[in-house]
Amino acid sequence: MTKNSKKKAIRQPISTLLSENSVATHVTEKMLDHTMRGVLAVYNKHDWMNWFN
Repeated sequence: MTKNSKKKAIRQPISTLLSENSVATHVTEKMLDHTMRGVLAVYNKHDWMNWFN
């Protein structure tokens, strides 16, 4: 198993668990270090990770 496949393997259950616990999709995406796209990327410049610090 490569390093990249290990990251993906752990991100999938984390994403599912967060969704099952009603965590907003945009928060999950930022927590998984995914890039925002479309309208969210253009208009919403808030960095949710700073909220956790």
